[in-house]
Amino acid sequence: MPDESVQFDPMGGYQFVYWIDDANNVCHGNPGINGQPGMAVLKASNPKAYELSNNQSVVTMEQLKAFQEIHVPLDKYSGSGLHFVQFFNNLVRMRNDGKAVRFPLMNGGVSIPNVIEVGKNSCIFPVGLRAVDLPLPLPSAPHSDTNAQDQSMCKVRAMPREVAMSEEDRKQYDAGNFAQGTEFVEVQ
Repeated sequence: MPDESVQFDPMGGYQFVYWIDDANNVCHGNPGINGQPGMAVLKASNPKAYELSNNQSVVTMEQLKAFQEIHVPLDKYSGSGLHFVQFFNNLVRMRNDGKAVRFPLMNGGVSIPNVIEVGKNSCIFPVGLRAVDLPLPLPSAPHSDTNAQDQSMCKVRAMPREVAMSEEDRKQYDAGNFAQGTEFVEVQ
């Protein structure tokens, strides 16, 4: 049964991909090879959901279910191994009238982090954790050459260490709780 305090159902937006280094920094890439601060951001939405949100069209429950099955192009991401992933949902279906809405960038809902192994098939559903209302651009430019290792951080992956983590443990690794957790690099 849906949470009555939540006013919308997620339909997509972006997926954050990251890991935590041994100094509690949010990082992306491969530690010690091309580890960089901040999260990698990949577009994660169905083109039809995006189109319907432009028109604020009504979305049926069947369409909602289909829109939540989102292929995320992780093959374009330069990291490997275990990573946290979080959906940032700014394409939503309003529960009161069923209309599709696209919130402005950095407004929407962030999901509970999940753990995946990049390069292996994963199926992740966006479960809400917190609302986001930040005056930050999405995404920002890389700090430096994304093929080079950052010299001061992101050299050792501390978390995640396993795919099977409880929901409560995963909530502790919400990127917003860590240094560089609001820095983004778009993967295209």
